[in-house]
Amino acid sequence: MCFHQSRKIPSCLIEIAKRKHAIATSIMFRGIPKSKEHNQKNSESCLGRIPWNKGKTGVQKYSQPWNKGLKTGPMSEEIKRNMSLSRKGKFWWNDGTKEIKAKTCPGKTFRKGRLPGHVSHLIRQLWRTE
Repeated sequence: MCFHQSRKIPSCLIEIAKRKHAIATSIMFRGIPKSKEHNQKNSESCLGRIPWNKGKTGVQKYSQPWNKGLKTGPMSEEIKRNMSLSRKGKFWWNDGTKEIKAKTCPGKTFRKGRLPGHVSHLIRQLWRTE
C-alpha cells in the first residue's frame, strides 16, 4: 500500500476523499449561475484529458438498442380496449405510506384515495383555493 508523502494515510484513501468532496460541492452549488471566468477555467482544466474509454472496444453493456424487436408506434384499438378493460373498476388505496391500485380494499389499514403529496392532490388544492 502506498502512503501519501506528508501523512501516514494511504494515498488511495486521499483520492477517494477528493472525489467525495468534488461530488458534494457539485451538488451544493447546483443551480447557481457560474461566471465567465469560472466557465473558462473549467474548460481549460478539461483540455488534453484522455477519456477513460479512448481506444477501448466492447466496454458498452448493450451492443444493440434496448428496444430492438419491440413493437413501437401507435397502439391498435384492440390493445387500447384491453388496457381500458384491465383498469376499469380499480381504485387507488393508501395506508399513509404506500399507494396501491386494486378492485377491493387490500387491507384493514388502507383508505380509498391517493397520498396527499401526489400531483392530483396538489391540483385539487389549487382548484379549491381559486
